[in-house]
Amino acid sequence: MVRSERQLKRWEDPNGEKTPQRLAYDNLKKLYPFSVSEPEQIAALALFLASNESAMMTGATVPADGGKSTYLKVQ
Repeated sequence: MVRSERQLKRWEDPNGEKTPQRLAYDNLKKLYPFSVSEPEQIAALALFLASNESAMMTGATVPADGGKSTYLKVQ
C-alpha cells in the first residue's frame, strides 16, 4: 500500500472520527510495520530499476511490499 494525499483525505470524516479505511490501515500497520510506503520510496525503486546501477538485474522480481511477502512465506 502506498500512502497518498487522496487516502489521507478519506481517513478522517468531518467529525474527526476514524473511517473504515483508517481502521484498516491501522490494523495493517500492526501486522506489517513496514507495509505502507511513501510515494517517494516507490519512485526511488523505479529510478533505480531505470538506471545503469541495475544493469546486472535480469528477470528479477523486486517486491515493494515492506516485507509482507516474506512474512507470509515464513508463517
